[in-house]
Amino acid sequence: MNLNSIASLINLLNIKRVGPQKVRSLVSAHKNPAEVFSLSTHEICAVDGVDLKTAWAIRKAVHYDFGLAEVEKAQRLGVELITFWDDEYPFLLRKMYDPPVILYRKGQPLKKKKTVLLWWEAELQLPTAEKQLKTLRPRQKNISLNLSREEKIVVSKLHHEPIHIDDLVSNTEMELTHMLTILLELELKGVVQQLSGKQFVLGV
Repeated sequence: MNLNSIASLINLLNIKRVGPQKVRSLVSAHKNPAEVFSLSTHEICAVDGVDLKTAWAIRKAVHYDFGLAEVEKAQRLGVELITFWDDEYPFLLRKMYDPPVILYRKGQPLKKKKTVLLWWEAELQLPTAEKQLKTLRPRQKNISLNLSREEKIVVSKLHHEPIHIDDLVSNTEMELTHMLTILLELELKGVVQQLSGKQFVLGV
C-alpha cells in the first residue's frame, strides 16, 4: 500500500469510534482508504459493522494532516509501515481476532524458517514415523508404505491425541502452505484425520 493510502488509514484510526475492525471493513469494501472520507453517510453505513454515529464521525473528520505527519515521522526514523493488506503482513497474525491494521517495523525482518530439514535431521525422525505407522490399522499400514520422506517427517510429529497445525509447523519448521499440502495427501491416504479447530491426529 502506498504512503498516501497509509496516511489515510492512520487518519481513519485517529477518529473516535473508528477502530481496526471498522477500518478493515471500510477498506475491504472500498479498496482505497482515501475514498472513505468522500463517501456519503448512507454509503458508509452500508458497510457491515459501521453505525450511523461512526459515519457522522468520519464525515466530520478534518485533521487530514495527522496521517501524513505520522508517515513522514516513520520515514525519518527508518520505520517501515506494513498494512493488513500487504504481503509482508504476518499470515498467522492476520488470522487472529481483531488484528492491527498497521504494523511499525524497524530493522531487518527475521529470516524465514527453512522449509526443508537437513538430511540428518530427517533421518533421525524416520524411525519415529515408522513406529507411528505401526499403530495404524492393517489397511492403513499398506497405504502408508509409499509415504514420501516429508510425509514421514510429519507423521513422526503426529499422535492419536490431537495436535494443532501451528504446532506441526513449528515442530517441523515447514511453511504453512507446504504443511497443508502434505496433510491433505496424508488424509487422502488414510494416515491422518482432520478434526475441528485445525487439529490433526493419526488415522484411527
